[in-house]
Amino acid sequence: MVATDGPSRARGLLLRRRCSEPLILMPCNDVHTVGMVRKLDIAFVDRCGVVLESYRAVGPMRRLRCPRAVATIERFAECGTWFSEGDRVGLVAYAAQRERKGPAR
Repeated sequence: MVATDGPSRARGLLLRRRCSEPLILMPCNDVHTVGMVRKLDIAFVDRCGVVLESYRAVGPMRRLRCPRAVATIERFAECGTWFSEGDRVGLVAYAAQRERKGPAR
């Protein structure tokens, strides 16, 4: 899931189910865990998809910043393996299949 507008980025993972898919906050280089009950894994990513900083099990009432990041990936900490600094991540967009009417040209 990708959060690109102000309200969805501010809400982040608040009120989401445990082990739901990671959330990509974009643009984002500054996050907080105010209001969170569970710990989060957080990774800051640059414009080339390189993980600049990675944090595991960040508790509530914390603030993390990475000025060089253009995006942040976060998820609930109890969900398994996580990114390390230097890893490369990418985003792939899938177009919905469209029903064609008539013969294709």
